[in-house]
Amino acid sequence: MTNEFDKETQKTIDNIYEQIEVLKGKVDELKSGPKNKNVRWRAEKGEFYYSFNGFLDTSLKTESLDEFDNCRYNAGFYFKTKEEAEKYKNNLIITQKLKDIALRLNRTSAYFHFIYLDLDGELATSYQSIKVMGGIYCANPDFLETAIKEIGEKELIEYIKER
Repeated sequence: MTNEFDKETQKTIDNIYEQIEVLKGKVDELKSGPKNKNVRWRAEKGEFYYSFNGFLDTSLKTESLDEFDNCRYNAGFYFKTKEEAEKYKNNLIITQKLKDIALRLNRTSAYFHFIYLDLDGELATSYQSIKVMGGIYCANPDFLETAIKEIGEKELIEYIKER
């Protein structure tokens, strides 16, 4: 017995086989994990990643998928490279310095000053009567001048670019 079909039936069969191949490809893609670049990286079991401890010492770790690895990952102290870990650590330090400067300089005011980069990439300050989540604000107009003096202009520019 031969498998001879009329042209229309053979065309339908060929289309079904093509659809099956496309679906197999999608299944393989789903099995291999997310391709979305917006998903945070995590090492596979036995692979290496970088983290830092409470003393801000950066070190290489081996992923074991244990509670310590999960804690570091969930807290955001989990990096593919040492450079990423160091950059994040420096940003944490600058964030805290800015918060400390703002607390020290604050006085009662209806307006809050914040530091930003203008269109020319220069540091600038402005003020507003509302606060935006994640911003660091100071009621003192000397916020930018003090931050440059205590942190450094180059460091502030890099910090803002990273955020």
